[in-house]
Amino acid sequence: MYVKIGRITVYISFYFAVFLAVAANIAGGRNLLLSFCFSFIHEAVHLIFLHFSGIKKAEIKLFPAGIKICCEGINMLSYRKTVLTALSAPVFNLISGAAFFFLHKLSGNEVLYVCSAVNFILGSINLLPLSFLDGGRAVHSILSVMLSEDRVRKIMNVLDIWSLAFLFLLFFIGFIMGKAGLFLLFFCVYCLIGTLSK
Repeated sequence: MYVKIGRITVYISFYFAVFLAVAANIAGGRNLLLSFCFSFIHEAVHLIFLHFSGIKKAEIKLFPAGIKICCEGINMLSYRKTVLTALSAPVFNLISGAAFFFLHKLSGNEVLYVCSAVNFILGSINLLPLSFLDGGRAVHSILSVMLSEDRVRKIMNVLDIWSLAFLFLLFFIGFIMGKAGLFLLFFCVYCLIGTLSK
């Protein structure tokens, strides 16, 4: 199934709809809905920066594992535009997280606190230097200016291994302390699959 919004086509996988329904029953509807909404806004910020970089046509694909933007010409962008586009959405999330936290402190509204937490998590996660995340794309683009592609690939492989080791270590420590949730394990596996597929 797909929906066209101007020059943007949004593809919704059947499995995504099933995943959303199941996850809503497990994780609680409100928090999941907020997470999805801010994830979509995250991708919209990328699209805005791509638009100003000269890329007007794009596809957004919704899968159980996440949201992916596909567009022709993205690999032809200069390293500055690539870095700006990659970092735009995580920075937006961190700023939004700070703003929602400030509003939560003023009003005491718990929904604002959840909005703050979701944005901080989304921004922080996407800044990890994993190849398939925004932080990894930015690092790859910067290194490509200074080093050969073979050298960049080796450095990115090392960063991937260390980042994954760090995430699984966090889960292990949380598990030992009785504070690791199913979400963190799911995220670790998601990062592992995303990195291997990259």
